[in-house]
Amino acid sequence: MTHYAPDTAKQAAATKAQKSALNPNASVWVGANAGTGKTTVLTQRILTLLLADVTLEPRQILALTFTRVAAGEMATRLPKLLNQWALKTPTELAHDIPAILGLEFSAHLPLRLQNLAATVRQNPPTITTLHGFAQQVLAALPAAASLPQEFGLLDDPAQTRLLKQIQQQLMINPPAAIAPYLATLLAELGDRAVHELPALLIEH
Repeated sequence: MTHYAPDTAKQAAATKAQKSALNPNASVWVGANAGTGKTTVLTQRILTLLLADVTLEPRQILALTFTRVAAGEMATRLPKLLNQWALKTPTELAHDIPAILGLEFSAHLPLRLQNLAATVRQNPPTITTLHGFAQQVLAALPAAASLPQEFGLLDDPAQTRLLKQIQQQLMINPPAAIAPYLATLLAELGDRAVHELPALLIEH
């Protein structure tokens, strides 16, 4: 049996690249395949930002993802990560903060971590999807987007119900311009009309 031997040089390069992404003074772009640790790096970057600037609060951080699953994963991981770091001894932190996060250890950081672990659940960062964040902005400032004050976003079930209502209305009371064509289609489709015609009307 052939055993796989990891390439230690590539591992070291990947670890170095991940660590460089934690630099709080740099704007970084992380691109990698699924399952390679992007969420871990992003979570550690948030932790690094919070430790590098003692005036920064978790609620002042905005983290955007592409999917709700990723946003949920991020929101779950951050409190766990902070709890793990808050339980470390000062001796462990004096080693791990420089070694893992690339920050200089200071005597106030153990207390800072304990406070962050306590506050992040009450006032967490905004971790959401791009679409979710856009919805929050529109909900807060509808007039700026020329939307009515009481506007709402249709979820999937509501969209389905509304589409069915529109389809039924088209079948029952079609616009005069398409009524003759609708009659022809009904005649040609026969029994299939009930199932196929509404979708055809919506699509075209």
